[in-house]
Amino acid sequence: MLAGVASGIADYAGLDVTVVRIAFVLVTLFGGIGIALYLASWLLIPDENSAESIATGFANDLREWRN
Repeated sequence: MLAGVASGIADYAGLDVTVVRIAFVLVTLFGGIGIALYLASWLLIPDENSAESIATGFANDLREWRN
């Protein structure tokens, strides 16, 4: 719903998006790492119609800026 992470993972794994969202909530409540996993996934997994992730684009922009 926020960044499409759960729906992207659900599509890739062939799962229902509700199952993935519940898994994120459970991992957040019982392990505390769910939010960090969600944010890392948002930064590292590319959008559906994109060849690079947000983190890759940022790193490429930094390299271009330094040169």
